[in-house]
Amino acid sequence: MTKCGWVVNRFSKIYSLKRIIGEKITIYNENGEILSIPVESILRNPLYFGQKDLALTRKGYEYDLLNKSIGDKVQDIIKEKESIQSKLTEDIEKLIVLTDIPGQIADLSSENATLQHRLKVYQEKGLDEKLKKQTSCNADLVRIDSLSEWLDELIQSFESAYSKDGRELLSIDNYVSQYNSEIFDDLNPLIAQANSSIDAIKQDIDTLKKSKEKISLVREKLILKIDSLKDEFAEIKREINDEQLDADSYVSDQKKLVANNEKIAKLKESLKSKDRLCSAIKKGFADRNE
Repeated sequence: MTKCGWVVNRFSKIYSLKRIIGEKITIYNENGEILSIPVESILRNPLYFGQKDLALTRKGYEYDLLNKSIGDKVQDIIKEKESIQSKLTEDIEKLIVLTDIPGQIADLSSENATLQHRLKVYQEKGLDEKLKKQTSCNADLVRIDSLSEWLDELIQSFESAYSKDGRELLSIDNYVSQYNSEIFDDLNPLIAQANSSIDAIKQDIDTLKKSKEKISLVREKLILKIDSLKDEFAEIKREINDEQLDADSYVSDQKKLVANNEKIAKLKESLKSKDRLCSAIKKGFADRNE
């Protein structure tokens, strides 16, 4: 038994489809010539709905029907939505980290209040002047460590950006435009400039690493100086000779206070990105909903 039918595609071309049961469909053009093309080339997403299909009321059927009808037209939108969602997730995770910062600042400030209260007793006894040289050296060391840590984070950020450069994609060496070669000629200097900028990033990373190494050398120099003053510091502590005053505790508390202030300053700097993140998240939700 043979079944046949007529099909008109979106370009108004007429085709005849014939099929012997159990065999593949044969496609003919308007002139009766057999075409060696798949059915999908003229019938895109064919749908058939009988009376029973349209009367079906199972759960989720309406969505399935809509998806069958226009599903091929929303793939690009789905990809765009996934991209927006990914960026939203990333920004929200960053915001969550920032949300914890006020609490961290409050904890550090509370600890500082306790430290300052203890230090005040030592200051009233004149211990701060006697140990000023040692506490100042410790503050210098904390400052260098803070600078080194910040520089290390900056290097990591630059390296993360540089690892995504995709240099092989930033080229038109093997591309030939048939009709717009003169326009594409304008691209060459721009691509060269972009590649040069990427090379500059790598050079900047190397320069930053060298700077960090030199900072480490400066730190070692300071540590050597502090070590050379150990006998002097010990002599000052012996001269204090006050059982009620623990010189080591004073030095430790003073160093902790300086370190906490460095952390607070760094956390406050991080909070400056909160408004920008909130705006980006609001825009992300609007784009996703749209």
